Formats: sequence, C-alpha cells, structure tokens
Amino acid sequence: MMDSLKKFDPQMSVQQRGGLVRVNGSSAVHHAIRMASAVPKRRPGQPSRPEISPLKKRFTLRIPGVKPAQAVLQAVCKASGINLETSAATADRLMTPVTLSVEDQLVTEIIQSVCRQAGLSVSFEDDTAIVIDDPSGQ
Repeated sequence: MMDSLKKFDPQMSVQQRGGLVRVNGSSAVHHAIRMASAVPKRRPGQPSRPEISPLKKRFTLRIPGVKPAQAVLQAVCKASGINLETSAATADRLMTPVTLSVEDQLVTEIIQSVCRQAGLSVSFEDDTAIVIDDPSGQ
C-alpha cells in the first residue's frame, strides 16, 4: 500500500509507535487511506444484514466498586441503543449504589439486575426501558 500512496505524494512519511501509525502527507494520501479502509456499500439486490434489536444484544460488563443505579442504567442503555425513561422513579432509589459484574447476558437481564438492587422495577416497550419504583417496596 505504501507504494500506491507514494504515487499521490512522494514526500509522504509514516511513523509507527506501538500500535499507532501516523501518516504525514497530502489530503490525497489521507483520502486514499480512508477509501481503502471504508466498509463497502451494499450493492443493489444484495441482501442486507438484519439489524439486531437493542433488546437482544448481549454484554459482558464489570463495573468496579459501587455506582449510583441511574449512572449504571444510563451507561448500559447508551451502549446498547436503548432509550431510558426514569421520570416515574424516585431520585433516592435512582441514587442507590449498585454493583455489576455480568458475563454474556442480555441487556434486558442486566437492566433488571440493576433495578432489583435499587428497589426499582422495569418494563420494556419497543426500544425503551421504563423504570419505576418497585410497587412491592423492595
């Protein structure tokens, strides 16, 4: 690839430090690199990959120490693409410290685990997690 890039800019240089590579060259060189590493577009008639529902995603997470339930819920939902609705939950329960260490679990199971620790309940509608105070008071 270096030879083909030198055709765009003979003065181009490459520096490597550990796993990082720095390329100094014209915009044509950088454009060629972007195009070479771009994901090819789907051709007409070619089947597309099915989208995975955010509720079906699996995660392995380890959150060291204890964090407020709301912060953990926000991080998990953001990473999975799920919307989070907490307006019906009390602030005290959302601030309850929780721990989390899970391996290869559905995001819905992770959210339910966090909610249980904080005395909250969760239901899922479409791609939204609706968190409320647990009516049983636990």
